Amino acid sequence: MLDNWSVVLEKGTGTVKESRKVLRRVFMKKVKLLVIILLILAAAGSLSACSDTGEKLPTLEGLLESDRKEVNLAGTWSGTILIERVLEEIPDKVKSDNPEECEGIDIAAALKTLKGKNLGLKMVVAEKKDPQEPWRAVITTTNPEGKTGDPVSVILNYDSPDVYFETEKEGAKARFDGKLKRGQIAGPWNVTWNDEEYGVIELMGGTWQVTQQN
Repeated sequence: MLDNWSVVLEKGTGTVKESRKVLRRVFMKKVKLLVIILLILAAAGSLSACSDTGEKLPTLEGLLESDRKEVNLAGTWSGTILIERVLEEIPDKVKSDNPEECEGIDIAAALKTLKGKNLGLKMVVAEKKDPQEPWRAVITTTNPEGKTGDPVSVILNYDSPDVYFETEKEGAKARFDGKLKRGQIAGPWNVTWNDEEYGVIELMGGTWQVTQQN
């Protein structure tokens, strides 16, 4: 009988020892997780991080801010504009605004011929003399037949990583939105017409991308 109790006690002691080992492992995991969280907070600038020499280490926020300051959009960017959408039917009022200029032209049919086409896009961004000035660019496009259109000057609005520019002519407004990533800007674009009777009409739209040339 005593022998049986001895076996039970030994098993019970072993269980307690195993439980302590499990608790110790759980505790160590929590400590490691806490250390990792503290390191992340320190990198993000929530804590003051210093090196062994007493010098303050750069924070993640500081590195990101530094990266934003060093971005230089100046130079030549080349790419394409893909026309994915076109207005299938032109409202009568839009067609008849300048009948003498549009006589014999089926605007809807002309737009349909552009659907699915790629236009060449060249964007030359000027250097900034003053860091507070906006970026200025000259845009030119090339149609599928190789004919280059007139250059258009625009202000290139940049707020890392977002980039956009707009241009307007004879009531039609073109807007290009994109995100800058590793020397490339890409995003959606469209051309709209603001009509008093019909409101804002999208004439065409799609996606665009340009890559900065070395």
